Amino acid sequence: MPPHPDARAARGRLPSFIAVGPQRTATTWLHLRLADHANLPEGVNEPLFFDDHYDKGIDWYLAHFAHADPGRPTGEIAPTYFHSREACARIGQWMPHCRIVCSLRDPVARLYSLYRMMSGYGMTSVSFEETLEREPFMRESSRYAHHLTRWFETFGRDRTLVVLHDDLKRDPQRYLDEVCGFIGLPPIPIAEAERGTPERETPARFPAASRIVWRTANALRSRRLYGVVSTGRALGLRRLFVGGGRDLPPIDPATAARLRDWLLPEMEALERLIGRDLSAWKIGR
Repeated sequence: MPPHPDARAARGRLPSFIAVGPQRTATTWLHLRLADHANLPEGVNEPLFFDDHYDKGIDWYLAHFAHADPGRPTGEIAPTYFHSREACARIGQWMPHCRIVCSLRDPVARLYSLYRMMSGYGMTSVSFEETLEREPFMRESSRYAHHLTRWFETFGRDRTLVVLHDDLKRDPQRYLDEVCGFIGLPPIPIAEAERGTPERETPARFPAASRIVWRTANALRSRRLYGVVSTGRALGLRRLFVGGGRDLPPIDPATAARLRDWLLPEMEALERLIGRDLSAWKIGR
């Protein structure tokens, strides 16, 4: 696909790297580690430009980097881009030389973690199995080999880094060093308290109210009214409307087994694609 006709004029203001996820692969952890060292979007973690807000135009997106320090790499941590064909193509048009970071995790563990997060925000109040049926994006985003092939084809293997959640759990410093080296940052030392990637989501105490708050916050973000969202968080609205309900049990073993059977061809294709042994993903822990 040819470059966007306005890409040349925007060059130098656009990101040089984007970590595309998918969701629940420690992208928030990565954002926190890079926040003081790279130029990340101002006011919000995820502008969602290349998938949800592309109609707002490139100037809307560039405004998120108006504060950028020219001595630092500029980038975005955007976990919803991974499975979006449109996002991949649009990034390729605007930033054909962008460096892409794909962070992958045991897909069954990731799916249940995603369900826990959705429950915490009131995005679902039904079972994991029913949520999988209602939300096709959950399964679609688990087709790792399928989507990774597209990123490889668009940006080339030399500009696409694949990192595994297993490696982060095993050695967080080495994981971060690899990402930093790839995007052009010197190593960032990790304090002991920053090494873990805790997941404490519980279902929303008031699901209907949580959905309204979540949708309102998204509408405000789409208008770049990030200060209003931050004020609501400071007033404790997040603590009131996100989570707080009774904790969820572990994933049902029979459901996990069915998902692993369904995902087996994808996992085997991914093994061939990245040259890694993913036996632990295929049998589960």
